[in-house]
Amino acid sequence: MDKILRQRQGHQRKHRNESETEADKILKLHEGQVAQGKRINPQTVKFEEIARAFLVDYQINDRKSIDKAIRSVRHLQKFFGNMKVRDITMDKINLFIQGRREDGVSNAEINRETAALKRMFNLAIRAEKVFSKPYIPKLTEDNVRTGFFENPAFRAVLKELPEPIKPVALFGYYTSWRREEIVKLT
Repeated sequence: MDKILRQRQGHQRKHRNESETEADKILKLHEGQVAQGKRINPQTVKFEEIARAFLVDYQINDRKSIDKAIRSVRHLQKFFGNMKVRDITMDKINLFIQGRREDGVSNAEINRETAALKRMFNLAIRAEKVFSKPYIPKLTEDNVRTGFFENPAFRAVLKELPEPIKPVALFGYYTSWRREEIVKLT
């Protein structure tokens, strides 16, 4: 019985020493920040806060892709919700990716969403709300375009188009420009 108690006390002492070492590291980090005039408590920063800062950054910089940013935040919000930022780990990000893939979302769309998450973390680090960010993987994208017209099929369609649209279609066919790019030309 004494042997078991001594082993248990040794284990508790070892565990206490590891905990004290970790606590000392955290204390020294906080002391250094206080000495620099920084007061960060990453324990309380939530996902909503960094998501809001991300959208504000888009608005301030007048980015045209704000709609895509809002859509990405909406999908991220469904998964990360009220989660504290410190709890967003690579494992949780991988679960998010896995869930989005199960929903049938393309790798390109998932990459846009995880890029938004990465930007949120970068902004939070700049704002000194968090210390670090988790690794966020990037998926390989296979977005090769398909369904090109062969010349005979294009000529058949061109004959059926109204006269004002034919020059736009012809220009797009030969340059591979998108419709929005062509109609904005002056």
